[in-house]
Amino acid sequence: EWLAQAFTSKDASRRKNHSTNLFKMLLKYRPEDKVAKKERLLKRAQAEAEGK
Repeated sequence: EWLAQAFTSKDASRRKNHSTNLFKMLLKYRPEDKVAKKERLLKRAQAEAEGK
C-alpha cells in the first residue's frame, strides 16, 4: 500500500515537471502579437533600407 502511494506521488511530480517543460517550450513558438510583428517588420525594413 505505502509503496503504491510512493510511486503515485513520484509519478505526479514527474507529470507536473513534464507539463511545465512542455508549456515553457510552447511559449517559445507562440504566435507574435501585432505590436511585436510591426516592430520586427519595421526593423527589417530599416535594415534593408540601410543596406541598399
